[in-house]
Amino acid sequence: MMTRNRKFIKRKIYRKIKKNSANLNESKHAIVNLSNKVLNTNHIALLSKGLNFSPTRESQNEIEQLRDVLLFSRRIRLKHHYENKNKDNDETTPNVEYTPNPFKLSSGWTPPPGRNKDLDSFINCIVEDICQEPQKRKKYSNLSRNELVALRELKMTKIL
Repeated sequence: MMTRNRKFIKRKIYRKIKKNSANLNESKHAIVNLSNKVLNTNHIALLSKGLNFSPTRESQNEIEQLRDVLLFSRRIRLKHHYENKNKDNDETTPNVEYTPNPFKLSSGWTPPPGRNKDLDSFINCIVEDICQEPQKRKKYSNLSRNELVALRELKMTKIL
């Protein structure tokens, strides 16, 4: 028994749809080149990954990573420290908002650990996970070598 692929679509419309789908299969990417640069297959493969694609770094700077983690833990400790002070002050004084002076440098003071054991254990877990085990994490690139070269070329020609 013969099956119908059209499924109640008029013959003219079916042929038109089939023709358009054949044209779409020929061009597998949806890239429109508005520049004068001719794109090769590596450029097209890179650009066809889309706008939501972000390449991973080839190497992580461990010093910057440690600095960022320490600044993060300082921010958390300061939030916790001043949150408790604001709760105590709200009962006795009227509600006055604090606006920091933008021209004053940060003191660099960090509240000492030991005030909240849950907060301390959270910060310790973050520091251990991010800073102390970089060799256990796999370092890989989500771009092939040809795509990395194409990315550098596109950056040099100021297309990206």
